[in-house]
Amino acid sequence: MIQQDQVIAAQNEWGSGVVAIGALRTKEGRTPCVISDEMVQKMKSKSVIVDVSIDQGGCFETSELTTHESPTFIKHDVIH
Repeated sequence: MIQQDQVIAAQNEWGSGVVAIGALRTKEGRTPCVISDEMVQKMKSKSVIVDVSIDQGGCFETSELTTHESPTFIKHDVIH
């Protein structure tokens, strides 16, 4: 279970790094989206997001499904 204080701590530190890795899991259903589009827009240019939770819907609002042929995409100048 995701603790609200963990989400708040992550949001307070947001934008200070250049790599963000989301690795949330749920026993069933969709992973909660804890990083908003607005927060991604605040990231440094050419930062990188890795959403390990994408198979359960992703924990970044900007996450999208990708393929082996096209494994990455750029949104808000952030590499996903």
